[in-house]
Amino acid sequence: LSQAIAQSKRSKELFAVAFLDLDGFKPVNDTYGHRAGDIVLVAIAQRIQAVLREEDTVARLGGDEFVLLLRNLESKQQCEQIIQRVLKDINEPIDIDQGSIQVQASVGIALYPEHKVDAETLMKYADKAMYTAKSAGTHSYQFCDSK
Repeated sequence: LSQAIAQSKRSKELFAVAFLDLDGFKPVNDTYGHRAGDIVLVAIAQRIQAVLREEDTVARLGGDEFVLLLRNLESKQQCEQIIQRVLKDINEPIDIDQGSIQVQASVGIALYPEHKVDAETLMKYADKAMYTAKSAGTHSYQFCDSK
């Protein structure tokens, strides 16, 4: 993330940090067990990776939280298109031994250089936007409005 900020300062590259939290994941572990939860997390990670472009990065922060770094964006709309595809793919059913599970996600997004802040603050902005998306309802995304 620090490298993306440095590169953006030089090249004026637009990039996004997106916090993604799965909605309805806790009942998966509680109902089907941690093995099923692990299967779901692996499937979600693979789906996110399949949508992202070569220059993008995804990391699992822990539990059911992921962070996406979307580099070299042409516009805010391109970011929205990527996030919408991620949400659509996450929403598809996942097969486990006991049947099929469906989860959704909430995503918070902070853009750089719109938010000219350090890496830690950019992450906080994306996290805050994710909680705003969650409060608006599941399976949604929200851009950070802090400046």
